[in-house]
Amino acid sequence: MKVANYPAWSEAAPLPTLRGGCAGAVIDGRLYVLGGGLSAKRPVDTVESYDPVTNQWKPHRPMPLPRNNVVAAVLDGKIYVVAGLVAPAGSTDEQPLENEPSDRVDVYDPQTDTWTTCAPLPEARVKPGLSVVNGRLYALGGRHGDVNTTSIVSYDPAVDAWNKVADLPLGVRHAPAAQAGGLIYLTGGWSPNGDKGDIHAKVWRFDPASNEVEEVASMPEPRVAHSLIEVDGQLLALGGVTADKSFLESVCLYDPTIDSWTALDFEMDPRGIFAAGLIDRHIHVAGGWTKLYKEPHTTVQTHSL
Repeated sequence: MKVANYPAWSEAAPLPTLRGGCAGAVIDGRLYVLGGGLSAKRPVDTVESYDPVTNQWKPHRPMPLPRNNVVAAVLDGKIYVVAGLVAPAGSTDEQPLENEPSDRVDVYDPQTDTWTTCAPLPEARVKPGLSVVNGRLYALGGRHGDVNTTSIVSYDPAVDAWNKVADLPLGVRHAPAAQAGGLIYLTGGWSPNGDKGDIHAKVWRFDPASNEVEEVASMPEPRVAHSLIEVDGQLLALGGVTADKSFLESVCLYDPTIDSWTALDFEMDPRGIFAAGLIDRHIHVAGGWTKLYKEPHTTVQTHSL
């Protein structure tokens, strides 16, 4: 894939329901934006999808339970929405309470516009990395309670069960994952350390065949709350938040054949915890925050590769 002379991003039809903390998934040529929040304490159940051919959004059946900071992946033609934050009993729009980590896993079938619920995660999590390899779903890290978990768990849809398969060297949250060549890469993220914690440039590679984890080349700069997309066997890291807590415009490319990252020459509108997907060699980004949990992003952007 070429890494220079990219055209600029273009603006698409705006997301009907502005929200951050949402998940994104691509299926049947549409980008689905699922869940998220109107603020840190106000999760939503909204599901909308974007058709790049018509430049229009379509509403779908809401999630069974409003959830913020969710992650999603496509497995066997369905969208699995995993983990996140839920409002506790007694929380209202007028007096919202601190949200709690969830172990919930809901499955959306776009053919029937229906939801089902499958086996929950072994432990509640917020923003684990999520990816699919060989018909199984893998959740890596994330926040469990007040700490980050190192656990990597695998879901087998044939038996509707999760099993722990490995541990990360470091527990991180808001570190997105993606597969390339049958291997899962977990990038960046945040871990507690002192008052503000650490935002990482570190990248870990997980091999589902051997359940081994190893550290590979770091990203050009630390980032958290970004998106990670596989393109032609390589990985694009987009946006997010950097070590000084500013929002990133930058995009970088990882080539696993040479274990190297390259900073690219096209920049997106800065945003964090947003939906992203690749459709017919066009990157689409939607939702997210421009100020964490306070200002949802108003634009949807498209970039042609």
